Amino acid sequence: MRTFTHHRSGATLFGLSVGAAVVDVVGEEREHAEVVLAPAVAGDHVAEDLIARATETNAGERFTIEVPKACGITGTTIVHNGGLTVSQGVSVMFGSVSGVTIVNGQIIGGLGSAVVTGGGALRVTVRLPLGSSLAVSTDCADVHARGQLNSVYFRAVSGDLTVESARVLDAESTSGDISLDCGTHVTAKTVSGDVRVSGLAGRAQVTSVSGDVRVHAVTNSIAAGQTVSGDVRFTATPGVMLDSVGRSVSGRVTGATR
Repeated sequence: MRTFTHHRSGATLFGLSVGAAVVDVVGEEREHAEVVLAPAVAGDHVAEDLIARATETNAGERFTIEVPKACGITGTTIVHNGGLTVSQGVSVMFGSVSGVTIVNGQIIGGLGSAVVTGGGALRVTVRLPLGSSLAVSTDCADVHARGQLNSVYFRAVSGDLTVESARVLDAESTSGDISLDCGTHVTAKTVSGDVRVSGLAGRAQVTSVSGDVRVHAVTNSIAAGQTVSGDVRFTATPGVMLDSVGRSVSGRVTGATR
């Protein structure tokens, strides 16, 4: 296990690059950002080596952690919500496991549903001062962010993103769900997965190729939702106006105003 601490106090622009991981992020009242890297499963020597070779950058308000990817494994099989992707790296299978995360047959908790069948998976715990921004680039990771963040940038080949509160969300996943409880400016796209914005207070553009799209407005807002195979649904709190446009090739669109 390694702990990294941002040298500068206050809101942070934090960036994380990691291969296979379960990432828990908390925005809270604290002075310095702190990141803890640990193997998802105790005794995983591949993960321990990756953690030892991780690098950090402290530059003003910017704070980044880069974890090298596991090598020496012929390929990765990622199964997420029925989709299949093959690439280089750790062998990982995603699927519904009653809302828990299992690695090498061990339950390691959390809201995710990852099953890792090879070595090298990490558990990353990130604690950020309130108002910080988060950027995550990953091959295969579930990211769960709680507390108030200024912005969240997310790019994943496979992985779910769950965010409690972010003023700005810019998220893309090839295979995974994207969920935001409260946000003002939202751009979210997934190829295989659902997109849910349950507390929109501004503008949203959300897209899925194979999955459902749900947007609920809590203040007057504008939203566009699109999916090829799935449903699009717009709702709003009573008294709130949601200017919305939706399109689905083989699903239903409900609540659209134009």
